[in-house]
Amino acid sequence: MGVEELQILTDVTLAQKASDYRQGANVAAKEEIVDGIITNFNNSFSNIFEMTDSSTKDYQAALFYDTRTKDFKQLQGAVAARTGGETESLAADIQNARRQSQINEWSAYNKLDTLFVSQLTFIALVFLAPLLYLKSLYILPSGVFWGIAFLIFIIVLFTIVSRVQYTDKSRSNQFWHRRRFGDYSKTPSTVCV
Repeated sequence: MGVEELQILTDVTLAQKASDYRQGANVAAKEEIVDGIITNFNNSFSNIFEMTDSSTKDYQAALFYDTRTKDFKQLQGAVAARTGGETESLAADIQNARRQSQINEWSAYNKLDTLFVSQLTFIALVFLAPLLYLKSLYILPSGVFWGIAFLIFIIVLFTIVSRVQYTDKSRSNQFWHRRRFGDYSKTPSTVCV
């Protein structure tokens, strides 16, 4: 029952009691009518007060939930912003880790290539040492020694030059095991028919 309906009911009841009072009832009946009016008024007031209090509490609860919802939205926005920042940071870290891995691989294989050249030079010198000893004992003719030494020198030099040129011109700058095939970013603007 709403506040207006309760007010109308109270007004009708009071009007009925007032009508009974005016029609000349006896003193006891008049006192009963006055007591009934006061009791009715008090009951109406109590009911209206309780309804108003309940309505106020509902309004306070609604305000509380609205405030809490706004706080949750703000918190959700802060969490989303933080997560977005962490995601971007993580993506950058992953990219940096991949690039560092590429750099480490390239550096390690470059060192292995240097070790190969050093080993090749060492093997050539080890092979020439006995020949030099035989030449110093005059067992091996000088022309044969210099011919073999020149041939070994040419092989070692050709190997070193080919490795350096391949690394400088053909090897990928990012991946050691990939070959670079020129620059295709500049394509012709017209097609020849």
